Amino acid sequence: MPPMVNPVGIPQPPAPPLPPQPPAEEQPPLPDEPEPKRQRADDASLIPAEQFLTQHPGPASISVSVPNLDEGNLRGQVLEIHVQSLSDTVGSLKEQIAGELQLPANKQKLSVRTSFLKDNLSLAYYNVGPGVVINLTLRERGGRKK
Repeated sequence: MPPMVNPVGIPQPPAPPLPPQPPAEEQPPLPDEPEPKRQRADDASLIPAEQFLTQHPGPASISVSVPNLDEGNLRGQVLEIHVQSLSDTVGSLKEQIAGELQLPANKQKLSVRTSFLKDNLSLAYYNVGPGVVINLTLRERGGRKK
């Protein structure tokens, strides 16, 4: 390689060779299906819904702890809601609570232990049965925090 010449005309030594690049790390091929989500710790401690239903068949009485708020009929009471089966969904329980408290189901947030209950899952899924108290809170929608 001929020596490079700068604009003034003085020859310059050739540039040192670049160090070799490390080989590009090969990415493992993407799996066809994503990894299953890890179950939450409290979901892992639950027994399967089918097994829970065999242990608790028939109608049941569900205790719902109501907060003491100025809104509606929320006076800190504990409601006893009767369900035909623990295979009923959380959504249907919310409808029954709505009838008792005149509080729309979409304003209710139910929790038991440390998890919030999803409307489309059954009471048996969450192992809710006699002796378990469900906590009712109001669902806040958007807006600025107070």
